[in-house]
Amino acid sequence: MYDTHIHSNISFDSKMVGGDACKKAIINGLKGIIFTEHLDYGFPDEDYRDPPMKDYTAMIDTLRHAYPELCIGKGIEIGYQSGVIEMNKAFLDLYPFDFVISSVHTLGGLDLYDTYFEGREKEQVYIAYLQEVLASVKNFQNYDVVAHLGYIRRYSPYPDFSMRFSDYTDLIDAILKQIISDGKGLDVNTSGYRMGYKRNLGTSIPDLDILLRYKQLGGEIITIGSDAHKAGDVGSHFGECVEELNDLGFRHAFFFSNRTAIAYDI
Repeated sequence: MYDTHIHSNISFDSKMVGGDACKKAIINGLKGIIFTEHLDYGFPDEDYRDPPMKDYTAMIDTLRHAYPELCIGKGIEIGYQSGVIEMNKAFLDLYPFDFVISSVHTLGGLDLYDTYFEGREKEQVYIAYLQEVLASVKNFQNYDVVAHLGYIRRYSPYPDFSMRFSDYTDLIDAILKQIISDGKGLDVNTSGYRMGYKRNLGTSIPDLDILLRYKQLGGEIITIGSDAHKAGDVGSHFGECVEELNDLGFRHAFFFSNRTAIAYDI
C-alpha cells in the first residue's frame, strides 16, 4: 500500500523529518509514500503560503537515495481560493510533481481550523464549504485528487458534526460528478479515525456514504492518505479503512507517479 498524503517539516505545520516518515513507512510494510507539502496562497498565516522548493527537492533526492526500497513521490497540496488560481497555475508551471492535491482550507479568507465557525450555524457553514469545493473543481483543473472532502467536519464545533450525503445531496452530487467527468479522484483521508474537534470523527474523510455515492456514480480513482504530520501517524488506520472500502465495493486504490494514476489491489 501507499500513503499518498503526508507532510514533512518542509510544511510549516509539521515537524516530521522526512527520514523518520520513510522509516515508519517501511516498518508498516508500505511500498511507497508521497510527501504533499502545503502551498496555500492567501492563507491567513503567511508561513503556510510558500514551501521552500529548493529544500524540498533536495530532501526528496536524498530520501530516494537513502531508501531505494521505498517509492517516494514528490507532491503538493494546493489550497484553493478564487483569488489565487492564477498564482497556483504559475507555481505548478515552474515545478514538476508526481501528485497534486486540491484542498479547501479557508472560507472568505478565514481559517477553517477555528475562526470561521464563530457566530455561524452548522448548515450555513457546511453549505458554504461545499459550494467552495464545487467552485474549486469547476475553476481549477490542474490537480489529481480532491483532498479530504468533508474536511470541515474535522474542526466542526457543533454537537452533530456529521456531513451526511442525504443532507447535502445536490451539492455533493455536483462535486462528485464534476470530479468524475474530469478524470480526477478522491483522497480517502484516514485522519478522521484519529482526530477531530475534541473527539475522533471515527471514519475516513470523506465519510462512507459519500464514498458509496462516488462509487455509484462511477468514481474509481481513490488514494489513501494518513495526512500525517508526525511519523507515528504514517500509514495509520489503513487496515480498517481498506476493510470499509472493500465493503463499499472498491478493489483498487491508486498511487501517482509523474501525474499518472497507477492502480494497486486493496
